[in-house]
This record gives sequence, structure tokens and C-alpha cells, in this order.
Amino acid sequence: MIIGKNIYQFNQRTIFKTEAEMMKTINVTFQISTRYVGSEMKEEIELLVPEDATEDQLDEILREAFEEWVWESTDGGWKIN
Repeated sequence: MIIGKNIYQFNQRTIFKTEAEMMKTINVTFQISTRYVGSEMKEEIELLVPEDATEDQLDEILREAFEEWVWESTDGGWKIN
């Protein structure tokens, strides 16, 4: 029986879900390209997200994960001539 958010009761014992149990795994494909032939990079990633995340929270998590993936997956920079 559910008695509160993330709190369950079985046979008179109260069981609290751990933080890891309150998460779910989603699969997402990240992709980046410079529009030149052969410059595309694509990778399927598994992300652990809160199971009760709102759409806005999920968008923020995905945006942050994508930005981190892009910076870890590319090389570049600039030089003043």
C-alpha cells in the first residue's frame, strides 16, 4: 500500500524508496554535424532521470547532457591572426 510519496507499507513494515529507485533510464540519441560529408557524429546514450520529472525538467536535463556530450565529443578553438 502506498502511504506517501516514495513510502510504501508491506506487512506492517514501512519501506522508503532509495534515491536510485526513484530514477528511470531513458535512451536518447545525440547527434552533431558540421554539414560537411562525413563530419556527422551520433551516439546513443542512456540517461538516468527522476521518474517524476516534469517535461520542463526533462528538457533541462537533456539540454545539459547534450551540451556536455558535445564538448566531450569535439575538438576546436580559435586563434587571433
